[in-house]
Amino acid sequence: MDAKCLLCSHPISLRGQIIFEKTYSALTIRAMKVRTQTTYFGRVQGVGFRWRVCQAVKPFKVTGYVLNKSDGSVETLLEGEAEVVKGALALLESQLKEFWRSKKTDQREGEAHFDDFSIKR
Repeated sequence: MDAKCLLCSHPISLRGQIIFEKTYSALTIRAMKVRTQTTYFGRVQGVGFRWRVCQAVKPFKVTGYVLNKSDGSVETLLEGEAEVVKGALALLESQLKEFWRSKKTDQREGEAHFDDFSIKR
């Protein structure tokens, strides 16, 4: 008795012998890499903001840094796959919204320049 493959509808012998009628080529999909720089303004220095940023992004596969700026703001740079960076930013913005009152974000395509995520001093 013959059946059809659920994935490609090609005939399959139920005796364990597969009949190949078509050759498939491998498809490689690459996720878009981005570098997103965000500057947070508000009460973001002297309150553990940078430490909280590091803890929040740990579960995400991102690289970059968090840095206190001389004007009292905090800058983050997140690098990685676009959807992963988007998720990390959404988490940062929801978990740390009590500290920042406004932000400025610049996102660009590009490969990572950092090996990990760290606090810059």
